[in-house]
Amino acid sequence: LGDMLQNKSKLKKLNIGYNNISDKGLKYIFESIISNKNLSLLNISKNKMTHESVEDLSTCLLNKSMLVKLFIDGNNIGPEGAMLLADGLMDNTNLMNLHLSNCNIGKDGARALSPIFSN
Repeated sequence: LGDMLQNKSKLKKLNIGYNNISDKGLKYIFESIISNKNLSLLNISKNKMTHESVEDLSTCLLNKSMLVKLFIDGNNIGPEGAMLLADGLMDNTNLMNLHLSNCNIGKDGARALSPIFSN
């Protein structure tokens, strides 16, 4: 999947939610998305994502990702993951929809993300 995404795929939407993909697997996907300028929707809900792979996702978002919709619901990223996500979204102007329900981000995570939503 990572190779396919990297090789200038014309894929615009990728739904890999509910697949029990670990941080290691998600890392490969995020690295591949960096070079894919067509993907506008990514659904990685209900996998085994933690704050560890959010760092890779943030790198992807910082590298001018074309993602417009991102679904990460039901992944236990916690407050640390929300803070890392906020870093990746700080200068990202493409992402319009972010789904974060049931990610256990808590007050600290919500605080870290609040400046992103106010812009």
